[in-house]
Amino acid sequence: MSPGLGREGIARGGASHQIVAAPPIPAMRDASTRLPTKRPMSAPGELVVVVRMHYIEPMKTAVIPQVRVDSQLRADLDSVLLPGETLTEFVEASVRRAVEFRRVQTDFAARCDASLASYERTGRSVGSDAVLSKLEAKVAARVEQLRR
Repeated sequence: MSPGLGREGIARGGASHQIVAAPPIPAMRDASTRLPTKRPMSAPGELVVVVRMHYIEPMKTAVIPQVRVDSQLRADLDSVLLPGETLTEFVEASVRRAVEFRRVQTDFAARCDASLASYERTGRSVGSDAVLSKLEAKVAARVEQLRR
């Protein structure tokens, strides 16, 4: 076992843990039945790989279908991957951003529909001058915040 590694194959030290390859766990067999038996724990606190991974990262059980693309798009994609970034990580991050964008877009459309319905019901609205001055004030405040 490497120095600094716990028996679970996780580097110890500091606030974060670095995942390293753990040696495979051989199945223990009962000599009389030749059936797999529970592996005896060689040290207190040693965990089976499946349990260990449960606490390190939640299991991902859903799969996104493969997408066929032309070779130019694939080459463009490979050229923008960051060092050490995998295609899977890139696709997952892209899908997460697209889902969040759609969620925000849907919420915005719902607020627009509600505002229009309110206007049609009451006949009252906020003037464009008031809306634009409020937006300009927000932009100015953000610009000032970014300059600090």
